[in-house]
Amino acid sequence: MSFASDVKDELVQLRLKTDGEKRSLLCALTYSAGSMTLGREGLGVQYTTENGAVGELIAQLAAQLYSVEANMRLSESTRLRSRCTVVRLSGAGCRALLLDAGCLSGEEELTLGHIPDTLVERDDERRCYLRGAFLGAGSVSDPRKGYHLEIVCRHERFAKELCVLLAEYGLIARSSQRKSAYVTYLKEGERVSDFLTLVGAMNSTLAFEQARVV
Repeated sequence: MSFASDVKDELVQLRLKTDGEKRSLLCALTYSAGSMTLGREGLGVQYTTENGAVGELIAQLAAQLYSVEANMRLSESTRLRSRCTVVRLSGAGCRALLLDAGCLSGEEELTLGHIPDTLVERDDERRCYLRGAFLGAGSVSDPRKGYHLEIVCRHERFAKELCVLLAEYGLIARSSQRKSAYVTYLKEGERVSDFLTLVGAMNSTLAFEQARVV
């Protein structure tokens, strides 16, 4: 198990107190790890993650918040170079989820990469959104080898808006292009540690700080 996997395993076990927190986390996961599908059953959402616990969390939250049916399966991923968990959502609630996440246009024109204000109005919801973005497309290096945390984004605006969210907590992140994607990242040990604390990974923060001391 890698340090990043340990962090994600801890984060998925954190209790979500309100529907607002659940929605913010699920919508961030939808934007960072999900994709729209069209088939006989109509509009759907499919997630791919290397962490089985994250897949289970997606299925659980989606069933709680929206009128959807969730199916999970294991698949070989060429991109992730490992076995991954695929979660497929179907049902009328998929459209509502995609609208909430900012992946579909409603009455206003859709701007790809924009984080809807309704998902980050409250402090607890902002923290859950950042947690979801990390669970969906984030990684962090083993602190015994270096200090680097990143979230891979499909759109430049999304990467920059994550930087804005992090700046509200005094975390100065940077974004850069990597091939066809964009990356929001933190490199200093203190900032990585502060991010882990911000999203609720307290045990991982302690392990990170102990490694820094050594």
